[in-house]
Amino acid sequence: MVRLTFDRFVMAKTIRAVRRFTGLTQDEIAARMNMPPRSYQHLEGAGRKEFDLAVMFDVAEASGADPFGMLFATILKQPEIAVRMADNKLAACFAIALADFNDVVGDEAVNLQGAEIVEVFRTAFKNLARKAGRPYPEA
Repeated sequence: MVRLTFDRFVMAKTIRAVRRFTGLTQDEIAARMNMPPRSYQHLEGAGRKEFDLAVMFDVAEASGADPFGMLFATILKQPEIAVRMADNKLAACFAIALADFNDVVGDEAVNLQGAEIVEVFRTAFKNLARKAGRPYPEA
């Protein structure tokens, strides 16, 4: 079985940031996850525990956060991404759109070039930035 593991310090910081953003105490989120409070504290405590995808998704479900936002935050080593996506579920929305794209385009996706894909996403993010009330710098 393949297990994805992450930088435990970044994941601990991401989990802590999301919990604080949602206003839950450590005891409250531990109860939602059906785990002893001390075990949950180890998740946040300087990354003393190994993390895997299941733990991250459990925390996201218990806190109502975006699990894909937490994943991107950990991979990019930017915990604030998880907080910024916790309510609007931007990363989960992206995953839904990606699944739709896969259904429509299928195997022909291999014909796309990386630079073309980046340009399409930059355009989409410029539009989202405008909707958020912020200018988006030109590349």
